[in-house]
Amino acid sequence: MPLYVNIPPGGPDTRVLTAQATTLDFTGLNGDLFGDYEIAGYIAVTNSGSPSYYFRPNTLATNQIAELTANTNGTLTGTNLTTLFISGLAAAAGAYVNFNIRFSAKSGKQRFFVCNTFDHTGATNRSLVTIGAWTDTATNFTTGQIFCDTANGIDIGSRIVCRPLGVAT
Repeated sequence: MPLYVNIPPGGPDTRVLTAQATTLDFTGLNGDLFGDYEIAGYIAVTNSGSPSYYFRPNTLATNQIAELTANTNGTLTGTNLTTLFISGLAAAAGAYVNFNIRFSAKSGKQRFFVCNTFDHTGATNRSLVTIGAWTDTATNFTTGQIFCDTANGIDIGSRIVCRPLGVAT
């Protein structure tokens, strides 16, 4: 059985996980052709550890800067990051992450990243906004990766969509 199924053929690249995973890659992308991408989804959190989820352009965890603002049950916090952060939470039965990423992918330009997230675990609800950049402006963006720092932290039933937003100018 494959790790995920693609739905629908010829449309945006949609993945629904049929097995637990640590990473989910969208390959064959072309930032120089399409410029901007949107990656959105629902992550079902496995019931182990305290997983964190990240966006990795070209599967790399380098050359990234970001600021995170979080509202946790009404308490606002801010954090300076060196990663393109999506979410991090204590795993519990029924925990999930909903997110929407916009990423400027064309080489030769600033690679802007914004991620809006809502995550839920037990009695904790959080809204997060991460704004940052992939500072490598020379390399063409060809792979978008959702990465979890806990082995198999992306659970069965997670659904993630990647789509180009237009032609680069």
